[in-house]
Amino acid sequence: DVIEPPLRALAEEVGLKVGVMFTVLRIGVTGKEITPPLFESFEALGKEKVIARLKESLPLVEAYVPPAA
Repeated sequence: DVIEPPLRALAEEVGLKVGVMFTVLRIGVTGKEITPPLFESFEALGKEKVIARLKESLPLVEAYVPPAA
């Protein structure tokens, strides 16, 4: 409940559809496109592991973010 609203706002800010952003995050954190719900996966893995995996997958995330105008 805490992280979803800021992530939705971030998707809008960078010009991504929420579904696309959440899929990219899901792949970055779990390595798979299909998983249990995203935020439940975050909770199961724990904050430190999620942050570490997102840092490792930053190039993947950046590939989906359109360039700034």
